Amino acid sequence: MLYFNMLGETEELIFDHTSDHVQGMLMLEALRQAALATAHILGLPFTGGLALLNYNTNFFHYLERDAPIVLRAYGDFSANETSEDKEAPIFIQVIQWGKVCADATMKAFAYINGAHYEQQKVRLEKISARSKMQFDAKVSRILEAEPSI
Repeated sequence: MLYFNMLGETEELIFDHTSDHVQGMLMLEALRQAALATAHILGLPFTGGLALLNYNTNFFHYLERDAPIVLRAYGDFSANETSEDKEAPIFIQVIQWGKVCADATMKAFAYINGAHYEQQKVRLEKISARSKMQFDAKVSRILEAEPSI
């Protein structure tokens, strides 16, 4: 088990309204950062990377802004520089006043080698560019087929 302190405020995120409790989006970002830190502590090299596959979160209680928040994390994952790329499931609980206020299960694909991560990124960019081009072509055909008024 790994434990992290969660900050209740940040200047990284700007919310559209004030709240008397910790904003849910802030909690989601804290969970994401704790999952990444957990993966690195469990052996993911800093040159590697994670691709998020699934992120399930359950909320049970509001988090008070003026009380400590602890994240308890467990990862069913281990790696080192010679490991193969693989899935990295990580489980996290958000605890305040000894009570679980939320939990999350995050599954990511761990690219152990930074070059593998970059290769996947280039591949996905090509697929995305092709999808955009196909979409633009379909929209053009629809616009050309519309009768003029």
